[in-house]
Amino acid sequence: MPTPNPPHQNHPVLPAEGEIVPQLEEAWQVQEYEFQSEARWVGKLVAQFRTAWNNVASRWSVRHAIAQQNYINLAIRRHFHHHVDWLVALEKENIELRHQLAELEAQIKQLHGRDTAEK
Repeated sequence: MPTPNPPHQNHPVLPAEGEIVPQLEEAWQVQEYEFQSEARWVGKLVAQFRTAWNNVASRWSVRHAIAQQNYINLAIRRHFHHHVDWLVALEKENIELRHQLAELEAQIKQLHGRDTAEK
């Protein structure tokens, strides 16, 4: 009898830059596994038996662990979004400072040009 697989059966592939936020938004919340069977004739019966056994053997402890993990994931998600907002604000400030620097450099060149012309 096959063992239950997590929702992502393959090993996770690291997302490309720019894809991480949407993937995190979709995957932060852990959910209970729903047993399914691909057996042709008795698949539904096998899945129902596995679900019933899971209800007896581990459902309550698993729900508690899922609740704890979701709490942690939510806190990390909020912290992550706070840092993303902070980085966006820093990038805007950095762009403004670059513009100011370019203006100051232009003024310095202009003043330096006047200074050399007066000599």
